[in-house]
Amino acid sequence: MKPIPFGFAGFSTASGTGVALHWQMVGLALSGGVVALAVVLWGRLPAIGRGLRRLRPGPHAAAMRRAAASGDLTGLRAAAAAHLAWRGGGGPRRQALLRQLDHQIYAPAGAPGFDAMRWLRDWSRA
Repeated sequence: MKPIPFGFAGFSTASGTGVALHWQMVGLALSGGVVALAVVLWGRLPAIGRGLRRLRPGPHAAAMRRAAASGDLTGLRAAAAAHLAWRGGGGPRRQALLRQLDHQIYAPAGAPGFDAMRWLRDWSRA
């Protein structure tokens, strides 16, 4: 009885589909990882946005510099308040600086020797 050759024709096509299947599985795993990451971060996205926002100088910085340079304290106060609203609040140091600026604006005599540019430098450091 003669031997029956079988299985040789199937090897060349099986290796091609195996590679394609491999890349399909890699793509499926990556997309699953992206979806899992999105689910985990979904509730934290606003906090992440605020965190990134703190790294940028802010859209009100130019208005604050112009107001401080011209001595427009009410304009400086408005720009500082808009900046705090944009950032989502300020720390205790910035709140103290705002009270100092409010005192300068609304006190009958104001503080002698108040320098708006120095106040802005302190604000930027806080």
